[in-house]
Amino acid sequence: PFGAATLTVGAAGNISFTVPALGYQLWVTAAGTNFTAPATPEMVATEEGNASITLTLQGDDTAERYVVLRAPVDGGYAEIAMLPGTDTTFDFTDAELTNGVRYYYRVAAVGYNGLRSEATPPVVLTPHAVVQSVVVEEPLTIQHTLSAIEPSQETRAAVFAPSVTEIAGKGRNVLMQAGWAPVDGSADFIWIDGEYVTDNQGGGDVYAARLLPEATGDYVFKWRASTTGGREWTESINAGQMTVVANSDADAPRPPFRLDEMARTGALIAIGIRASRVADLHAFRICRTDLTAGEEGCATRVDVPKTTAIYTDTTVTTGNTYVYTVASVDNAFNVSEPSPPITLTAELSLVDVTWRVLVPAETPAEDTVFIAGDNVDAFLAPYNPSLTPMTPAGDRLWEFTATLREGAPLLYKYTRGSWETVEQWGAISGFGNRSMTVVAGPDNTMLVEDTATDWGAEGPDDHRAIQFWRDPLVTAVTPAPGSSGPAPEAITAAFSILVSPSSGDATQVITVVDSTGNLVAGTVAQTDGRTFTFTPDAPLAAGEYTTTVSHVEQTAPLAAPFVWSFVVTE
Repeated sequence: PFGAATLTVGAAGNISFTVPALGYQLWVTAAGTNFTAPATPEMVATEEGNASITLTLQGDDTAERYVVLRAPVDGGYAEIAMLPGTDTTFDFTDAELTNGVRYYYRVAAVGYNGLRSEATPPVVLTPHAVVQSVVVEEPLTIQHTLSAIEPSQETRAAVFAPSVTEIAGKGRNVLMQAGWAPVDGSADFIWIDGEYVTDNQGGGDVYAARLLPEATGDYVFKWRASTTGGREWTESINAGQMTVVANSDADAPRPPFRLDEMARTGALIAIGIRASRVADLHAFRICRTDLTAGEEGCATRVDVPKTTAIYTDTTVTTGNTYVYTVASVDNAFNVSEPSPPITLTAELSLVDVTWRVLVPAETPAEDTVFIAGDNVDAFLAPYNPSLTPMTPAGDRLWEFTATLREGAPLLYKYTRGSWETVEQWGAISGFGNRSMTVVAGPDNTMLVEDTATDWGAEGPDDHRAIQFWRDPLVTAVTPAPGSSGPAPEAITAAFSILVSPSSGDATQVITVVDSTGNLVAGTVAQTDGRTFTFTPDAPLAAGEYTTTVSHVEQTAPLAAPFVWSFVVTE
């Protein structure tokens, strides 16, 4: 109902409402109220300082004040300052920041009517100290014997960044790297991270590293430093010379003898490396060529440890085709010839999936088993109980094969052609389904064995054999079909599941006729939840008798009458 309510205008122009439960109130602005938001301010310049950031903004006479927003990522911005409005250019400095850390900034204008403009596009800035210099210390000449396991002697360098390295200990957020390259400039520098070791008396930090070139020759080595998280680097003012001489071991190892496809999706390719892992094996060198992108040669190189049996490449592009080779590298950096290549496309591979199911012994021999599920590629239509027949494989086994994409999730169950004759037991009841995911074996096949008979044990029922069908089936009768002998005192029929007479009338469950077709008089009784007994009113005379079992149900009726004959001999 319309009732008492309050409206409060805060100091920042914000409005809060208080309304009673299940009540409402209407507030209407005065005629001529200005709902125009101010213009978005312009950020005309930025400056990254030592533990500070300065934003230069262009003011506008439509703004009463400006809000500065900051966040560690591009989202979740928090207000860090409210600045007075002006129509001139002005600066805002955000101080006491952490050097080397990225900060995102946006600025919005607030009008005299309290409305806020769109914020400026985000800018990302990194406060940092200035690297004054990097100096390589002695020795400036290194001689090294080529090795994959023993790096060069140590090289050291000092970095000088005022207000950062002058403090005792390792300067915060300073990166130092050592690098080397051929003297003739035939290859780019290879950079490795250095390790802080001590302070320099001149106000610098000293770092050390050991180099590991992969070929003989003459190299230049130098150092570089960054206080912007690697965005910019300052290289050393001097450099050293390294000569790499050959190792006494010049024999190349044997290459891997085979590469196997282990897995493939649109996001990865996994290959198995088959090789003899000799004592001096150091690593495997994997070369990749993207044929789709027009690459040639060893366009991408990755060295992996010698213990690697399966290499997974997660830097592929969906749909692209790649050629892989693998070479062996020994402890002396001798490299073998490449392995035979393997060509693979980054896509889900096709898998021949075969389902094999064990059906109950009482399953009628004349019935066909079907598989139904949610995947159209596998089962032709979603959940059609009579569309996808299986093939008998002997000993109560049925099989079905479909070609599917690796990784496809499936829900399914088995039927005998209708939902009244579907499997129903354990967790596979009602809307419960079996579940699986397609996984490719080495030969791109998969066998789904739904044959386990440990019903009721711990674990899911997904791959157990069918315990019961939904419809009742006859499991045992006396006298046995086709038997002959003395007149039985009673005729019995046992069912696979708990049943009851249709319409509550047990007289129709078991009927017996003699060889002339006359109905035998008798009484039918249900002796337990699964068994019915027919007791003739008079002893059966010699001759052949035909018995029919029908008119029982549980959640579904007996699908077809069960008929058998026996002979009374005396």
